Amino acid sequence: MKSFLAQLHARFFSNSRGVTLRKFPYPYRSAVAISDDAEFMTWEALLAISRLLSGPKGIGLPLSHSMFFFTTHALCHSSFSYFEGTSEKHNPYAPQIREMVAAGYIDTIHAHGDFDAGGFERKHAEQIFNECERHNMRFDVFTNHGSQYNTQNIGYVGQSVDYWQGDNPAHASYHLDLTRRLGVRFVWPDGVHDLVHPYDNTPLLYQKPTRDGGALTFFKRYRGLAGKAAPNISSLAEQMTRSDLDRLVAEELPCFYYQHFGVWTKYADGSFEANRPPYFTPEGIKILEYLAELYHNGTCWIVSASHLLRYLNARDSVHYTVEQDRIVLMDPDGRLKPSDLSGLTFEQVDPQITGIFWQDASGSETALPVIRIPSSGGKKNTIQIPWQALEPFRW
Repeated sequence: MKSFLAQLHARFFSNSRGVTLRKFPYPYRSAVAISDDAEFMTWEALLAISRLLSGPKGIGLPLSHSMFFFTTHALCHSSFSYFEGTSEKHNPYAPQIREMVAAGYIDTIHAHGDFDAGGFERKHAEQIFNECERHNMRFDVFTNHGSQYNTQNIGYVGQSVDYWQGDNPAHASYHLDLTRRLGVRFVWPDGVHDLVHPYDNTPLLYQKPTRDGGALTFFKRYRGLAGKAAPNISSLAEQMTRSDLDRLVAEELPCFYYQHFGVWTKYADGSFEANRPPYFTPEGIKILEYLAELYHNGTCWIVSASHLLRYLNARDSVHYTVEQDRIVLMDPDGRLKPSDLSGLTFEQVDPQITGIFWQDASGSETALPVIRIPSSGGKKNTIQIPWQALEPFRW
């Protein structure tokens, strides 16, 4: 009698009838998201940059951003935040932040605040959680922030970053239980496992246990600029190049670019200048326009950071089998939701296959929406679970 694993392998990898899962949604051959950290980002700059990149009259890049809930301005002297300082009072633009979160334009918590001089306590996470519950705000992504005083950071590795205490239930800064309840599944742990090149052909997502007995999915970003300051607007055209983007397409790879759209430059004395008009250098605009060209000609898929994380997690986790006239998707590891599956695209589909179904742990099946894509030369049949781009930025 075959072992359980042998049966699982036979079902999910042998019974595919020539159906293959594309790396990216049709017709794209690579994918890019920009993981933008919130340091020094003024509210005025966020609006201006988003209009330029993603507005109705912009260059057509649907890119998301991160936020702080609290600001101390210990280092980041101009960052916007949901609450005024570390108080319970809302900033005047808090309602607009909620709208941007709902629309997907703000999808990342860049830690809970810029606590570069320390001071983060669990009470801050409780305040955030209560506010998000009140307004139904949810986030998929948490990225670590700042100096060694940011005890809120998570992703402890037991060496030089032992100040990361956000996942330690024995510490006063523990918050991961509440942060998970905000929807967070994906974490960037502050440079420990970043890419050496944007086209590194290594998994961008990896699982890691947390000290509270759970686990999270961590992800890698591309920093570049070896020996120089972290990426900012003044170095964007050096960090993101046409040749690197072309190589991502040629090798069919995804990449998360690490950036600070809120920083104009960092000076030799260690001080920072917040971004201000014109917000991008001519060279920076030129490379972003090239990225937009790749997106709109169907070559490189551009989505928010959270969308790309959900997609890659689903693409690399889902199991599928072809049964009679349908493709059945399952998740033996229990890490996926049906909403994570948007964009999954199957090629060489038998014309008799009429749909894609999701089977949950109980065996219940749900029909998923699908679209059929015309094939060139009649050589391939393609079926896709549709995905939704961000609506044009309207604020």
